[in-house]
Amino acid sequence: MGPGVWFNVWLGILGMLALASVGAPWISQHVTGFHPNETHSHMAAMAPGVEDVPLEYRQYDGDPAVFDWIDADGSGWIECTVGTSGSSSTASCPELDVLPSRFRFFRFLFSDFDGGTDSSEMADGRLTLEEYPQNDQEIEPAYRGLNLSGSERFHGLDEDGNGWLDPSEVNRQTRAYRLRTAQLIAFDTDGDGKISRDEFPGAPRTATFLLGTDGQGRDLFTRMLFGARISLLVGLLATLISLLIGVSLGALSGYLGGAFDRGLMAIVNVLYGLPFLLVVILILVWFGRSMTHLFLALGAVQWLTICRVVRGQVLSIRQEEYVVAAEALGASPLRVIGVHVLRNVMGPVLAYGSLMVPAVMQEEAFLSYLGLGIQAPDPSWGTLLAEGVRRIEDSWWLIVYPAAVFVITVLALYVVGDGIRDRIDPRQSMERT
Repeated sequence: MGPGVWFNVWLGILGMLALASVGAPWISQHVTGFHPNETHSHMAAMAPGVEDVPLEYRQYDGDPAVFDWIDADGSGWIECTVGTSGSSSTASCPELDVLPSRFRFFRFLFSDFDGGTDSSEMADGRLTLEEYPQNDQEIEPAYRGLNLSGSERFHGLDEDGNGWLDPSEVNRQTRAYRLRTAQLIAFDTDGDGKISRDEFPGAPRTATFLLGTDGQGRDLFTRMLFGARISLLVGLLATLISLLIGVSLGALSGYLGGAFDRGLMAIVNVLYGLPFLLVVILILVWFGRSMTHLFLALGAVQWLTICRVVRGQVLSIRQEEYVVAAEALGASPLRVIGVHVLRNVMGPVLAYGSLMVPAVMQEEAFLSYLGLGIQAPDPSWGTLLAEGVRRIEDSWWLIVYPAAVFVITVLALYVVGDGIRDRIDPRQSMERT
């Protein structure tokens, strides 16, 4: 494939990544089912493919068997009472009161029994019949009498009959224990304080952690989508700030010349001698760590090169006939710069700006990795990579997936930026070939 085809391929990849980042809230609600900061502490550092009940974007399966199971007295409805306590309303459904205890038992099932109660075996993320509590004496007193122990309960949870339980299997089989009284009251459409079979929504559906969970039980895929929003936004805004500063100063320096040009270039040379990241760190420490300060700091140190590029371009066209003619007609220096000069240097500016975005994204990732960039709980690719490095030995997916998408994005930006430069200035392309 020729260069033009590769340019279109990488441009398409970049476009899909941009669309995914913009549509992250919609994807979160309708595809993954998880909010980026939604914590499932009992599912911490789980491998890709495990399932759990979403806490924020919950859907129900309408299974009537769940209703029959909860309606223990066979009355045909679940009675609930709604009252007020001060300025807030309270709700109580006695038939649901036992569900939170059952949920808490299964929430800690693997942490308490994986490997055996005496820790005689290594925990492997699943439970065998021998590891599962066989009687109430092996479980906490608060959970005794709930009919949660024994081989019959184990085989009831083992839906595929393979002889062991995994977290997804248990979560699917016990999802009815996640029913919340406050949410069920909303399904009492006729307001009679009773939830009938027709009004009952069923058990909550489970959703899949497509790329696994992080150390706090948050969906990695959802956090990568929202991290793309932040990383790309920081890269674009910091680039715009640096272009605004660099183009303005470079154009003035090249056009005015004299003492202004010498003084500005002296400042640029001094700033070039300072480590860029050290300056950014000092700015963040001085003004405080926030997303706004981050892209302002990155933009404030990236303008030096573009300033030199624009100055050189302006110097080369300063004596062109159309510039001299505009001055002879009485145009002001600002009008000459804005109308006649900058219009002819925007090609290199756009080309350089497209290559500056990935460079800024890499600096943001490094700062976030050091803890000086995006702050928790907001995700960025830098913070995700930092956590992945900390857990690389036992949770490989936390570093592999964020690193892969970051490398692909940066590579796409560089290829597209290089292609834009070739289209704007074909002479450079011919020189390289």
